[in-house]
Amino acid sequence: MPRKRRPSSAVSPDLRARLSSEDRRDLADLDADLDRHRRDVERGAVCPPHLEHVDREAPGAGALWLNLDAGGPVPPADVERIAARLGMDGPALEAALGALRRAEAVADAPGGVVALPPGNVPF
Repeated sequence: MPRKRRPSSAVSPDLRARLSSEDRRDLADLDADLDRHRRDVERGAVCPPHLEHVDREAPGAGALWLNLDAGGPVPPADVERIAARLGMDGPALEAALGALRRAEAVADAPGGVVALPPGNVPF
């Protein structure tokens, strides 16, 4: 999952100087929560609610879906690398991809696998 900008980076130096100590602490807490969530996603500890049924069928499918780049096709070698990082072997990867295909959460495309948004929600 690509690293996203931290909320604190959007605060100008002038505004940062005017923040109360409590506001600065809240902003730092938000940054830390987002970093923690990103690390959890990267290690496969998070499954989106709309894919919980898929994750029960094929453990790790939800984490795999979260780690696929939503911007375009992910080449097979990259999918295998992501799966390996999540601790999935070949059969587990095939089971996860099969379950995600049946749930219409991924699709095959020229050049690899494409992660599809839930329902009609664009990324």
